Amino acid sequence: MRFVCIPVLLVASLTLAQAPANTTATPAPKPLPTSVNAASAVRRPKTSSLAPDTPVITIMGLCDAASARPKTGATAAKRATGAACKTVITRAQFDALAEAIQPNLPSAAKFQLATIYPKLLLMQREFRKQGLEKDPKVKRSLAFSRVRSEAEEMARALKEKADDVPNAEIEKYYKDNPSEFEQFELQRIFVSKETKPAVKDNKPEPKQESSKSSETEKDSNQESAQPAEKAKADDTKVDNDRMKELADAVHAQAVAGEDFEKLQKQATELAGLQAGPSANLGKLTAHQLPPAHVIVTSMKTGEVSQVFVDPNGYYIYKLVSKSIKPLDQVRADIKTNLAQRRFAEAMQSVEQSARTVLNDTYFPKPNSARGFGGRDSHGIKQITIPPTPPEPVAAHPATASPEAPKN
Repeated sequence: MRFVCIPVLLVASLTLAQAPANTTATPAPKPLPTSVNAASAVRRPKTSSLAPDTPVITIMGLCDAASARPKTGATAAKRATGAACKTVITRAQFDALAEAIQPNLPSAAKFQLATIYPKLLLMQREFRKQGLEKDPKVKRSLAFSRVRSEAEEMARALKEKADDVPNAEIEKYYKDNPSEFEQFELQRIFVSKETKPAVKDNKPEPKQESSKSSETEKDSNQESAQPAEKAKADDTKVDNDRMKELADAVHAQAVAGEDFEKLQKQATELAGLQAGPSANLGKLTAHQLPPAHVIVTSMKTGEVSQVFVDPNGYYIYKLVSKSIKPLDQVRADIKTNLAQRRFAEAMQSVEQSARTVLNDTYFPKPNSARGFGGRDSHGIKQITIPPTPPEPVAAHPATASPEAPKN
């Protein structure tokens, strides 16, 4: 029963067909002369121009269901030899098959499906010739495959229904949860803990006397290593203390009303760095700020925050304004979130409509929840369709603690 892996190969092939081509591994083909391209475009009809009943796949030697019925006489003998036996798949039939596998299947995947599907039909013919559908073990396997397929189709149907979120529900959510759509115009000063290292003396070190042995050299290096490390740690502490004093001084000027852009430039220069971030962050929502800095959203307009200390520097905020995002800007995000919630609730309702009890003696809990073969912990293909993730939020300097600018 090795042929049961063929459907898996089919799915894998269709998945691979949708992956972007590796342009670095395969060089682009040389373009044909314009005259050749033009001629080909004229001779080759477009897919959309083919009539629904136009044959797109013809399998010579494979009888269709009608011609496969038992017959008598010379006609039956002729068909048994495959001389006049063929299966024809029309454009309408193939499009329906492709749509059932995956809506809007790409052209490359359709080509692979057209290549593999005849092989599946031939294996199905052999399966029936050998009467394997009567094998009890095969029957049980096919029965389970049907249960799993029907469950997956049900989950897919629930997902499609959940995605159909009414506009009224979107508008109600927007109205009932204004805090989720509040945005804050912020300015921020970043004082880096990293400073430009002092320029080292480039004078060559004196050579060791040749009379000293390598053992003496090694001992001398080990003895000097510890004081050097201690000196480096002391220098780091001095730099940190100096930048903390600078951050406090900049904070005092910010509270006094000094311009944030001017103070940011000053902090960058005093750290000995060539460039620094802009003080203007624009409009952000609370979830775009580092968790420890979200408290700035509760400040009053024009208020300056405390100094926030992070491993790589110090931060000072000023709240410029508050506003609510318009519904049109967040409608798609609300719909995505509501669809995910509706789908999760629908799946939960089905799964909790009955209670399962397992015999602990027969089914001891596994040491690891990891499954095998890309399946869940019970070896069964997952049927839950993951909800469509929301569009990624564009990277913003406030979404994480920024790194100190490099020279």
